[in-house]
Amino acid sequence: MKALVAAAKAEGSVVVDCAPIDTVREMVTSSSACVRHPGTYIGSGNSASGARVRAERSARKYLLDVLVSGSDTPILTYLPAGWLEKSSPS
Repeated sequence: MKALVAAAKAEGSVVVDCAPIDTVREMVTSSSACVRHPGTYIGSGNSASGARVRAERSARKYLLDVLVSGSDTPILTYLPAGWLEKSSPS
C-alpha cells in the first residue's frame, strides 16, 4: 500500500475502478486516501473493467491504480493476465 500511495503522489492522482453505484462512489471518494490525493472514479463494473484494462494494457497504458471488485473478474481475468500486484496494509 505504501508503494501505491508513493506512486499516486508522484503521479498526482489515483484512478479507482469500483461498482457503478452512487453510494459506493461516495464512500470510496470520501475515504482518506482519495481525499488526500486527487482522483478519478470509474464506475464500470466487473466485466467492463476487465475489457477496459485489457485494452489499456494492449496499448501499454497502466492507468488503473485500485480495483474494488467482487472475486470473479480479478480471479478469472486479472490474475491469469498478470495484472495484479500484491498489496499489504500500510
